[in-house]
Amino acid sequence: MSLIDLSQYDKGTTISSLTTKTLNALELKIPSLGYQKRIIQILSFLDERILLTGRVGTLGIIQRINFKSFPSDNTLVITSDYYEYVYQSLKKINYDGLNVGSTQPLITQTDLKDFEVIIPPESILMEFENLSEKIYLGVNKNKIENIKLTKLRDILLPKLMSGEIDVSDVKI
Repeated sequence: MSLIDLSQYDKGTTISSLTTKTLNALELKIPSLGYQKRIIQILSFLDERILLTGRVGTLGIIQRINFKSFPSDNTLVITSDYYEYVYQSLKKINYDGLNVGSTQPLITQTDLKDFEVIIPPESILMEFENLSEKIYLGVNKNKIENIKLTKLRDILLPKLMSGEIDVSDVKI
């Protein structure tokens, strides 16, 4: 498959041959988020911290995205200087009550914009941001370590069980 130069397309341009499978096959190294197997539109690559939720189907699942990404037009992208506070506020919304879809769950930007959030003084917001970001970074670091440890276990365990690796002389 030849590579597609996405820079030749303007934002909003429809590329009928570009599906999730095609996009994932490209060597973009930027994950596509929220795509179904359908025609997509070229949106901007995002290289910032965003909060992401599905606009159709998966209401109420809020994702923290801290890496380069390529969100589809079926997602709502939220950015804020108060990233953690907005994340926690979005987790408290009753999305079932906002569903306007008849066949498939649907939420619109207007539905979210109409949701009222209590905003504390900036000093409290900043303290919350600093504290919750430290907690989130610690949790994320642990998740990454767990993934690495799981891979290591999956490599070593069969070798230990088969006797390929002998640890009988190891002193603990």
